[in-house]
Amino acid sequence: MKAGKGDVALVYALGGILFLITAWIYWDYYRPEWKGYQSGFRAQIASRFGEDRVRQIPTGLQQVWVEELNRADRCVTCHLGVEWEGMENAPNPYRTHPPEILKTHPVSRYGCTICHGGEKYATGVASAHATASPHWEEPLLYGELGKAYQINERPALLQINCNICHRADKQTDGADYINYAKQLVEEKRCALCHKINGQGGVIGPDLTYVGDQTPEHFDYSRLPGKPSVFAWHVAHFKNPKALAPESTMLNFSFGDREAQALTMLMMSWKRTKVPTAYIPRAKMANLPPAEPQKESPAPAGNK
Repeated sequence: MKAGKGDVALVYALGGILFLITAWIYWDYYRPEWKGYQSGFRAQIASRFGEDRVRQIPTGLQQVWVEELNRADRCVTCHLGVEWEGMENAPNPYRTHPPEILKTHPVSRYGCTICHGGEKYATGVASAHATASPHWEEPLLYGELGKAYQINERPALLQINCNICHRADKQTDGADYINYAKQLVEEKRCALCHKINGQGGVIGPDLTYVGDQTPEHFDYSRLPGKPSVFAWHVAHFKNPKALAPESTMLNFSFGDREAQALTMLMMSWKRTKVPTAYIPRAKMANLPPAEPQKESPAPAGNK
């Protein structure tokens, strides 16, 4: 049976589509996104310091392996300038990391994602920053996410991960939101209703590791705007019953800053294994006080 002209055209069309798909896969594999950023960094170094310095730049996939934290971060594949002096004013991703924090948190000991968030093994911008979907569990805590959450201070969200190691600190330098939230936890006597670190009430849910809850744990049906764990917590702190009618939590009439600070604290309370050497020696905070507080009246709030 002879093939008609239409059949031949269909075969050619399918062949063309298959060729384009194969070509795209080949291009994507051999010309990944990070190679473009590495080329850009070499151009930046050449224009600023000369070709001799370009030879010092590593090529290919790069990663920081921190054995104590069992983390391998590949962020430095694109962010090659993290520890280069003289790149402080370069555009991202080539800019030198602010030196102040690296004095006490060197990259070799902490890596990147333990502080900044992001998907540690990824090397593409979208997958590494992980901010496009609310279902990413470790999004980059900066820039785009801050805008989405209406946080005015750009690096403020990093404080969520600061509290992984500084959970027991009463005050942490540079963590104003977290410090404020810890103060609110004490002032509002949250431990009257919630168990925190093994102590407290049982009227409300245990908050010890509330930060481990994934996006799928939350009901977004009554949440206005773009759904996210952060947005859910903020809305719940502002008006518990509007988001969860069955909630027994009092309405404390929290404003934006209070709700955002408390949300950041809740999201920081995770079951994260951190070596003892990484925990600062500080006065304990966030632990519910002993019985005298439990016997004192709860702070005023609207039912």
